[in-house]
Amino acid sequence: FFKQKTAYELGVRLVGSEMCIRDSPYIDYESIDLLLSLQHPRSGGYDEMCFIAMGQAKELLFKSLYFELYTARARIIEDDLPNASVILDRAKKIIRLIAGFWDVLSTITTDGFNEFRDYLDVASGQQSFMYRHVEFILGNKSQLMSDVHKNVPHVYPAIKSNFESPSLYDEVIRLLHRRGHEIAPECLERDWTENYEPHPSVEQAWLGVYGDPSPTNDLYMLAESMIEAADLVAQYRFRHFVSVERILGFKPGTGGTGGVAWLRKVVDHRFFPELGIDSFRRLLLRNSGTGWKLAFMRDAIGDELARGMGLDTQAWRPSIVYLNGRYWGIHCLLYTSPSPRDGLLCRMP
Repeated sequence: FFKQKTAYELGVRLVGSEMCIRDSPYIDYESIDLLLSLQHPRSGGYDEMCFIAMGQAKELLFKSLYFELYTARARIIEDDLPNASVILDRAKKIIRLIAGFWDVLSTITTDGFNEFRDYLDVASGQQSFMYRHVEFILGNKSQLMSDVHKNVPHVYPAIKSNFESPSLYDEVIRLLHRRGHEIAPECLERDWTENYEPHPSVEQAWLGVYGDPSPTNDLYMLAESMIEAADLVAQYRFRHFVSVERILGFKPGTGGTGGVAWLRKVVDHRFFPELGIDSFRRLLLRNSGTGWKLAFMRDAIGDELARGMGLDTQAWRPSIVYLNGRYWGIHCLLYTSPSPRDGLLCRMP
């Protein structure tokens, strides 16, 4: 059916008079009839409806995510870390949900995408102003990405304001200063349109915070929550990169970018540069033998129970492992820091 004519060409809508009762409280409150009237495929390609619906759903979630990050930043400014942490927890769940969209979008084949690609013209996800709001409040500033929206008068003022405002991490650095940590003046007042550059004073402040890796240390708990949020965004970016690499190959992106090459650079960006580990001296692959399932759960649960007790612990994460492109199973990726007292952060990169 969709190979012959699209729902748009046939004049069919998901919402019609027989489905839409105007006095329905649910329809009126959620504007469901309007929401479901916005999907207009332009080609005869079967996959285009999936592409449009998933894209629009992501935009709604980007708006929700930005709202949470904006509110978390406001709570941090007020030194209200308990509520900031609760809000960040919701933000992390939203990011996980957004990343899951690639499970659906990755079902679009190269041939399926090519059936409607020309109708996109120069349209590209990088032109998403809600995603740009998310990137800006997390600290990934770009004059070029701000200027993209100059010709959209109902969008640009908010983008410009966000671009020129301190990021979430900038406000966290100011919080560290208010809590008595010695932060260099150039980190507290600077050109907020520029990307933040790592600074020794901020690194030393975080090392001081991680000297007490306990649940009662609200700065430590905030940092861990931020790290997890940044990691989830990185996973979203990676899923985007892998999906586009499979569909586009080495073709240019629809928005005039380098396609896969451009996305590879985006994946490498870090929002909170002092909160992370840059390199490892070695990678140890160990087989648990016949006790694999037991060891997997036992080691992970033991480390979680010991975390915050002043003991040496291993950061861990279930991981799907490929060796030379061959699936090798699900393994537990571990990292051990010699001791929190040595100023080394015990966590996954």
